[in-house]
Parts: sequence; structure tokens; C-alpha cells
Amino acid sequence: MRKLISVSGWLSPTGEFYECLYTEHWDKAKEICHRQNIKILVKGFFNKDPEMTLEKNGWVKLSQGTVQYYLEDGKRISKKQLDFIFDYLTENGRNIARYEQILSCINSSSQFL
Repeated sequence: MRKLISVSGWLSPTGEFYECLYTEHWDKAKEICHRQNIKILVKGFFNKDPEMTLEKNGWVKLSQGTVQYYLEDGKRISKKQLDFIFDYLTENGRNIARYEQILSCINSSSQFL
């Protein structure tokens, strides 16, 4: 297994990880949307937001040991994503309680963690 310590990037619903630098989530999200023909959603009047687009399409944002996701309209994190997140948190020194907090948040349909 590859090292996941302080790695940042995007995790697809199928469990594929797309690594990027900590400051490059926006650019990587835009690249992913372009390559996968995902229409970038508009936030506000004219501002296209590739990060929000991925999150609303079931992607998980990983950034230096933290996890961010968006649950809406019954969307859930996939089993493959949960497995990756467990490994990610473990390698970044988070205890199992953090993973359980994510599971609890998912079950209560909270939007962000």
C-alpha cells in the first residue's frame, strides 16, 4: 500500500484517488471534471465551482489528514471510499474515533465533516 501521510487529493465514488498538492484542489477538480465530462456547476450568478461539483457528485476531498464530503439528496459515501478513508486517517495519525465520527455523521445525514 502506498503512503498516505499528508497526501491531498480527490477520492472518486469508485475509490480511485487523484492526488494533488494541498493548494491545488480547485485545479485538480477542474481537471477531473474536464477529463470525465462532468459539467461544472455554477455557484452564485456566474462562478463555476469544480470543487462543489465533485462534492455534489459523490467525491470526497482529502487534505493533509482531513476529510470533507457533501451529503445531499440521499447521497452516501461508497464502501470503497470508506475503506480508503479508514486507511487514510490511520496513516495520518487519527484514531479510530475519528472514523467512527464520520460513520455517525453519514448515518445522521450531516452535510460536512
